[in-house]
Amino acid sequence: MPLKSDKYYIITEASKKLIEENNGTIVDVNFITSNLSKFKIISVGDYTTEVLKKSNIIPWIEVVDLKTKRGEKTYSSIPGSIILENPPGVITGSLIKEIKKAMEQSAHTRIEINGEEDLAVLPILFYADENTVVVYGVPDVGMAYIRPSKDSKKLVKKIIEKMDVRQK
Repeated sequence: MPLKSDKYYIITEASKKLIEENNGTIVDVNFITSNLSKFKIISVGDYTTEVLKKSNIIPWIEVVDLKTKRGEKTYSSIPGSIILENPPGVITGSLIKEIKKAMEQSAHTRIEINGEEDLAVLPILFYADENTVVVYGVPDVGMAYIRPSKDSKKLVKKIIEKMDVRQK
């Protein structure tokens, strides 16, 4: 079941529960530097992206919403970023399209979201290859990572199947 760019995927209680039960491995930046730097890094979240960059890890793809913990800290937009709308609790078709496009390029890509970027991990895992690591923030916990695999892709499909899918 491919993700479709003409659809909206809206989180439900069932999909939220699956996400919560299947968080990635919690790590610190030293673990990433020591063990994961040979992979293409994709970061989701402003604080996570900031921590990686301060440690000289430049993500191949960054997905941010220019705020953390619902506005406790804000970040500045960077010229040249792709800017799009993505409401909280939703994966929009435009987010899917831009993530897929970014993965088809070798150049660094920064996607800035007006709304919320949290669910971007799902389409990233859906399209990413096994030479990639997705690093994302877990509020009040730290950073986590997931390496795309057949199992993680199967889980993403299961989560998406439990989401409310609507026409754009």
